[in-house]
Amino acid sequence: QTSIDELILQLEKAAEEGQTGAYAVLGDMYNFGQGVKVDHTKGADYWKRAADGDHPDTMCNLANLHYEGVTLPQDIGKMLDLYERAIAMGCEGAEHNLACLLRDGDCVERNLPRALELFQSAAAKKHLGA
Repeated sequence: QTSIDELILQLEKAAEEGQTGAYAVLGDMYNFGQGVKVDHTKGADYWKRAADGDHPDTMCNLANLHYEGVTLPQDIGKMLDLYERAIAMGCEGAEHNLACLLRDGDCVERNLPRALELFQSAAAKKHLGA
């Protein structure tokens, strides 16, 4: 456990020095129980810090949490904003997830042309689900 504690301290230091990817790794560790006990609240907080630093994958992760409404309150406006920001930065996961919602009209107005555009973009980037 000592090596995990040391790793967490090193990641927190790196994050405080501006390496937002370190916050993303910490968020993954706590959300998925990688070497630490699962703590979704702590994981979401680390993902928020990474997203605030323009880390696109964590923007997508946070959008998913706002869609689910379990760890964070369901907030469709924040979800859409996070997906759009991540998409603007080239995140194929966000493209795929938003495309699914637009295709199905799930919590957003159905928009098949935009869904197709997003699916095609995600597929071009080799996203497995697209």
